[in-house]
Amino acid sequence: MGSGEENATRSPIVRALTLVAVLFFIVWWWWPGLDGQGTESEISVLATSSLGSAESEIGRRLREEGFSITWINSPSTWCDLRDVMGRGETPKFVVAPADLAECDQSSRTVIEELDAADRLDQMVLVDLEESPRSRALMQLLVDAGAQRVATERLLGGIDDEVPCVWWEDCDVSGRTVTRTATGLTAHGRDRLARLITAALV
Repeated sequence: MGSGEENATRSPIVRALTLVAVLFFIVWWWWPGLDGQGTESEISVLATSSLGSAESEIGRRLREEGFSITWINSPSTWCDLRDVMGRGETPKFVVAPADLAECDQSSRTVIEELDAADRLDQMVLVDLEESPRSRALMQLLVDAGAQRVATERLLGGIDDEVPCVWWEDCDVSGRTVTRTATGLTAHGRDRLARLITAALV
């Protein structure tokens, strides 16, 4: 058998082996996201207005990194947060403090209780409101050991145009709006999800 015939015989086998290797790599790479479970610690996300609007994007990004996520839909006050974190069901809690209302205890009192219980280092904080009250709460929490997501890295102000980043499909202007008066845009939700994920990995 000549070399040409040998090459012709080998070619389908080589192509098949290459395809199997590529498929194996793809499954290996994406398996934590497809499976929904990973070896990393679990994360609870409080699905208040700031985070609940980006549930799909946040969930997808975290699962791609192998995290297992619990979405908690009920908390709306600081007392709710205290009760949820007191149970200590997951090592990390993603929280938007500005979304939480006062309750029968002030936010400061709840923060002090969580601090005394060594819970604040479990908190990953997202602030989209940027009001004086929100900034004061964030500073109090960060000073006590909570971790803040640096949203200013990728999110602009309301109706502000910001430069597009490499993964985004933008028009010829190369600029996009990440949030409006009604909330985050599609690009804003995706950027928030990426920022939260970066803070956790």
